[in-house]
Amino acid sequence: MFVESRVDIFEYAGVFRDYQTAKSGVGSLDVLDKYHIRYVLHSKKNEPLAHLLMHNSGWKVDYEDDMAVLLERVGPVP
Repeated sequence: MFVESRVDIFEYAGVFRDYQTAKSGVGSLDVLDKYHIRYVLHSKKNEPLAHLLMHNSGWKVDYEDDMAVLLERVGPVP
């Protein structure tokens, strides 16, 4: 997604909370819009975010295998 290993910096700014929200599947689209995310590379195993985007007309699957999925936003990024 968009977080790397220095979580303490991102936690202070609220980015880590947004990351957790996006992964939860509840409020995910708002977070992706907030950060102008165009692509999502994500694990498929029991992941609410991957499931949500794979079944949303605003996103398309560019690549998929047994482990991961690459999704691209359809249309302009808000």
